[in-house]
Amino acid sequence: MLHPRFGISWLEATWVSEEQLTWVRDAKVEVNDNFNRWYDASQAQYEETMQYNAAPRTMDQEDDRCTQGMNSKTKKTLSTSGSIGELERYLRLEPEDTQDAIQWKRDRGASFPSLSSFALDVFAIPAMASDCERQFSLGKLTLTSRRLSMCADTLERVPCLDNWVRHGGVKMGSWVGN
Repeated sequence: MLHPRFGISWLEATWVSEEQLTWVRDAKVEVNDNFNRWYDASQAQYEETMQYNAAPRTMDQEDDRCTQGMNSKTKKTLSTSGSIGELERYLRLEPEDTQDAIQWKRDRGASFPSLSSFALDVFAIPAMASDCERQFSLGKLTLTSRRLSMCADTLERVPCLDNWVRHGGVKMGSWVGN
């Protein structure tokens, strides 16, 4: 859904059974809810603040706290009412022929600032959690009765270092820069 090559239209055209279309509808609702909850609200606040702070003001024009509060609510309502959100604008776009969704999001960060951030965070989530769970399970081998005083940072770093050594990312006994 967030990949610019496919989008929601590809899912709706490809997944045609009732069960699949239900999944697409539910996924769209979930994406919309999470985006609005965690990303879009902060962007609207940012835009409102920028719009409110953009006008030059003098000390004589400073509003008292009550007026500032009323103005902030009014300006937010005026700026957001009747406008289409970033997610809806993105979902209405035609799919583009691109292989690199991450680069596409980076290139269009100005057009979709909140959505780009949201999509990059979603893309960072592994499709399968088995690697994460495996690393977490290996932690029990690290924290033995002799190592119970190990701090959380060290406990987090040991499985990562072990994984890097096993996959050749780090060579034991080598110096940094060699």
